[in-house]
Amino acid sequence: MKKILSLLLFSTILVSCSSFSGHRTLSSTNAAKALSCNWTVNSLILKSLSPKLRAEKLYALKKKAGVPLHLDLGGEGRYSDAININPQPHTSTTGEWGREIPFWVKGRSDDIPFADNTIDKITVENAPISLKSIQEMLRVLRPRGHIYLSHPEDYAQVIHQMVIDAFPNAEVSSQVIETNLVTNIKFLAR
Repeated sequence: MKKILSLLLFSTILVSCSSFSGHRTLSSTNAAKALSCNWTVNSLILKSLSPKLRAEKLYALKKKAGVPLHLDLGGEGRYSDAININPQPHTSTTGEWGREIPFWVKGRSDDIPFADNTIDKITVENAPISLKSIQEMLRVLRPRGHIYLSHPEDYAQVIHQMVIDAFPNAEVSSQVIETNLVTNIKFLAR
């Protein structure tokens, strides 16, 4: 029964999307609706894929749209442009507990399911960072990529410096915001 309802919903969305995306010249309103429909259809398709295939599909969609690829390691949907790498598909700390994480890909920071040199920006906020996590960030980040770290000051003093040391050719800025140390690292070259 659940599969039938899902298929019916998918078919309804597909039909409504085709009703305004088939015009030769789209008004800005219809263009926005077409884009929204495409993302809705794609998100329904994405939910049925394995984590690795989901990561590859999201990467392809964002690349095709010309959007820089932003990963939020341990993310729960705070950034609308980010793909959230998290072991669980539902929130445990951000906003409403148990909410489905948007653009979720199953994974961990110590085993990022993306190819080498493919990521433009990595965000890590209050999620643990290990030596393996740092190696994975170094592996997937493109030259001129950007890392944004935010952790409680006592933890960040050591961990942020370890990340900075892994990116010797980088521009680094840090500041304390409330009780967190926020570090921005722009990776320049290998």
